[in-house]
Amino acid sequence: MRARALTVLNQRVASPSELAAEQDAPVWDVAYHVRVLRELGMIQLVSTRQVRGATQHFYRSVAPSHLDDELWGKLLATCG
Repeated sequence: MRARALTVLNQRVASPSELAAEQDAPVWDVAYHVRVLRELGMIQLVSTRQVRGATQHFYRSVAPSHLDDELWGKLLATCG
């Protein structure tokens, strides 16, 4: 799921809810993986928007489109 999210975020800005809809996955699950990608420094927050009393966060990738072994290791080490 992280790799798919990172692929999308390498191409455009998106929110966890948009990624969840595109992947037919629960928003809470995608949001968790997006949070991990942000903690790893692979994505960054670019904007927020108020939606029905909640704040929607939009991210983009700051990781290279081709991950080396070290970045893949970081990405996979947090899976579990």
